[in-house]
Amino acid sequence: MMNPNHFRVFIATLLLGVSMNSFGQLITTNVAPNNDPVHLVQNVLVGGGVTTSNISFTGAPVSIGFFDGTNSNIGLDSGIIITSGSIANAPGPNSLGSTTTGNGTPGNPLLTSVSGFNTFDASILQFDFVPLADTLEFKYVFGSEEYPEFVGGSVNDVFGFFLTGPDPNGGNYTDENIALIPGTTTPITINDVNCQNNSPFYICNEAASGPFGNPCAANYACPTGVTSVEYDGFTTVLTAKAPVICGQTYIIKMAIADAGDPAYDSGVFLEAGSFVSPSLEISPTANLANSPNDTALIEGCGDPYLEIIRNGNINDTLLIPLNTGGTALDGIDYQSLPDTIVMLPGVTQVNLPLVIFYDLLAEGSEILVLYTDPIITDCFTYDPVQIFLTIEDQPPITWVDTLPDIYFDCPASGFTVEAEPQGGYGYFKYNW
Repeated sequence: MMNPNHFRVFIATLLLGVSMNSFGQLITTNVAPNNDPVHLVQNVLVGGGVTTSNISFTGAPVSIGFFDGTNSNIGLDSGIIITSGSIANAPGPNSLGSTTTGNGTPGNPLLTSVSGFNTFDASILQFDFVPLADTLEFKYVFGSEEYPEFVGGSVNDVFGFFLTGPDPNGGNYTDENIALIPGTTTPITINDVNCQNNSPFYICNEAASGPFGNPCAANYACPTGVTSVEYDGFTTVLTAKAPVICGQTYIIKMAIADAGDPAYDSGVFLEAGSFVSPSLEISPTANLANSPNDTALIEGCGDPYLEIIRNGNINDTLLIPLNTGGTALDGIDYQSLPDTIVMLPGVTQVNLPLVIFYDLLAEGSEILVLYTDPIITDCFTYDPVQIFLTIEDQPPITWVDTLPDIYFDCPASGFTVEAEPQGGYGYFKYNW
């Protein structure tokens, strides 16, 4: 029975079979294979450093699928979407404020405990995993049609990531919820993250002129135009994280449900490739490039370097074998690099200088490939990393214009010379 205190119209929509929708810029689909939880976990969600098994989904078939958020305002490029209604209701524009699908499926006691209200239409993705490092993490966004009108009322839609397995700090996790407000032990629900509570983690997605008006418009910036997601509000991109023991088996339940009554959809977006036991990260940085991670290096210019970061176990010395390849020649086009990078205990980042020689030769673009081998130390695994860089010639200075010749008698009182170089790269010095 619907909560009589909710004061809203409940529109039940039953969607059977395959669904696909692409309103606005968010796209959702559960066309095969994106209706298969095994495919979604192993080929979409999981990144490096974990193995998975015993994958299952409990809930309505229309409640799980794949999303493409590349050009949307959800904050994630792609991944898995799990909802308390239908994934077809998630794409924008946000034009209703009351989008809902009632699936007639039961709630979940874990979610009921978190919410404080009876739950309905629970959707649960569950699987076993074995981490190959000492940390589990993944990124997500939670959104809902309950925002913002029913915050603090008799409904409190809810989700959770419930972890079971050995706790490296002692004992065991038993359905430990790791979907928490950053820096706290508070679970994330409609009533706990909104325009008034923990608002730095909340994004208002309903304009003040929306169907119900917007109670938050007076104290929170909201969009004025068409949005690409239907949900009236959602969290910023958050990270679920937990310490784990490498090589041990864990169970995780990713669950969401309506709470208080079965009306109005909520959804959780899980970023593709983000479910990891973190491994080695390597990225190039050049301070004279077009962006901080531009991969074009100019001969003789700037102070580019290779940034090596490890996020997993930092208690041991890590030896990273570094290999080079490509058309650029070691020792001729660039200064030779070490074949092993050493990260001592406690060190999380090393910056390796990349010295590119200015040889005054017109060689065109040259390719420098940097790559590591897989690294396995005890239980910690670092996947191989490969980066392609280009080395470009310095464009020549083709023309310099100065003022006409200037004659003056000593002692001079000073003069100005204007020079305008064409071509070249970086900074110039003029000798007069």
